[in-house]
Amino acid sequence: MFTKKHFLCALCFLLSGYGQAQTPSREVQPQLMAQNCKLTDYLSYYRAILEAERLVSEGQYEKALGIYQNSFSSYQAGFLRDYKIATQLAFYLGRTNQGFNLLKEGIAHGWDSKAMKNMKFFETIKVQSEWKNINSQYITFRGAYFRGLRPDVRREVQQMFRKDQRKAFRALICFTSKAQDRYAERVFAPHSERQLKQLNEIIEAQGYPGERLIGNTYWASVILSHHTSISVEYVKKDTLYPRIRDKLLKAVELGQMSPYEFARIDDWYLVVKSARQDKAYGYINQVQTNTEKQQADQLRARIGLSSVETVKKLTGIQQKTGLIFYLPKS
Repeated sequence: MFTKKHFLCALCFLLSGYGQAQTPSREVQPQLMAQNCKLTDYLSYYRAILEAERLVSEGQYEKALGIYQNSFSSYQAGFLRDYKIATQLAFYLGRTNQGFNLLKEGIAHGWDSKAMKNMKFFETIKVQSEWKNINSQYITFRGAYFRGLRPDVRREVQQMFRKDQRKAFRALICFTSKAQDRYAERVFAPHSERQLKQLNEIIEAQGYPGERLIGNTYWASVILSHHTSISVEYVKKDTLYPRIRDKLLKAVELGQMSPYEFARIDDWYLVVKSARQDKAYGYINQVQTNTEKQQADQLRARIGLSSVETVKKLTGIQQKTGLIFYLPKS
């Protein structure tokens, strides 16, 4: 169901991105990034990253870094989050040259200069000459990233996101759960149905509009998670998301969509559909019992996400070492 917290989570992104929206062609583009990789079975990629995170959680950083490096060699289109983690591990282990090489690869896969410079973890690295060399060539490394994106699709999805937020923010004036549900079902739902149909067209023609296609993991997932949380009664009867869900899972399999992005959407759907009785993946509602933990671990394992216990251990390591693992927030 809609909540003010749900709507506000996207506030700072409302005016982000670039350009005015334009209506792009619906011609199918045969060269998706996943199809240009050495391997295209991303389920194997996720299982490898899953093992790497387990090793990190047990303090076996060397072995974990080896898995990350091997995965990047096998799949030219690794995910940015994984490059960020591997880069930090390399520097943490004192493998400076490997760390800088991974940093370059991260930039080529979308690592933003401002985000890099603001990381406290890199404070001791910034004084090195290679850091300065990389920054001077940043635009060159970044060029490979932009060449892989579809700016026309990006503009279209960004415009959809902005429309979604304008509709969603009106719920802020609804001060009771009944009023929120009434607004969501009568006003937001018809808008959201049009949005999902448009997203479905994009997915069928171009692939999922996420990190690979438009360089953004937020816009489409927010549109979808808003739809999957309209209200308990609406979600129970909804047929649009269940139909598009299989396509999202296929996008995960092809490497067009990260498992984390899918889980954010599907978690809302399962939790709201059960009137918050089901803890599902355990991201929105934290698991409390062993049964809930087992269910969350099963759902996560199916798409290559770390278990509740592994995430707990990684959180502790973050606090101890200063490494950042970009873990999903509850």
